[in-house]
Amino acid sequence: MNTTLTIIGRDFAMAAALLAIIACGGCSSGDAPAVTTQNEEQPAPPEDAHQHPAHSHGPHDGQILDLGHDHKFHAELVEDTAKKALSVYILDGELKEFPIDPKPLALVLMVDGDAKTFEIEAVGEGKTAHFASQDESILEAFHSQDGEGKLRVTIDDTPFSATVDKHDHSHE
Repeated sequence: MNTTLTIIGRDFAMAAALLAIIACGGCSSGDAPAVTTQNEEQPAPPEDAHQHPAHSHGPHDGQILDLGHDHKFHAELVEDTAKKALSVYILDGELKEFPIDPKPLALVLMVDGDAKTFEIEAVGEGKTAHFASQDESILEAFHSQDGEGKLRVTIDDTPFSATVDKHDHSHE
């Protein structure tokens, strides 16, 4: 019985291969699907029209941060050296203010090899797009961070985070 199954299996495989050859043999060179090999250059993917260069400026003249990967939400990080304050504005995909629940935002910065978490409180009552802190330790950590930090935001019960690059340019 095993011999019969082996013969049937072999015959089936040969029939499938023959059918594939016949199907492709009827194609003219203009109808054949394009085959790409590893040596051929691939066309560059379309450039994302929504990219933000490092330290690009938003409507409040602050740094734009992408929240998530779909560009639906952004955060704008604004430093006010005169008031010694750090503000965060929540923005939509068109960089317009997007009010959210007034739960504090979390800013996690790496300082001296340790992750330090700071809360940034909502400004005003009810839903708001503006969050701020005048805690000077946030500004000190912001300027002395060892690497990338994270801004954590919850929008409509969905957590988002954005990378906060090391802040290394001076304000004069």
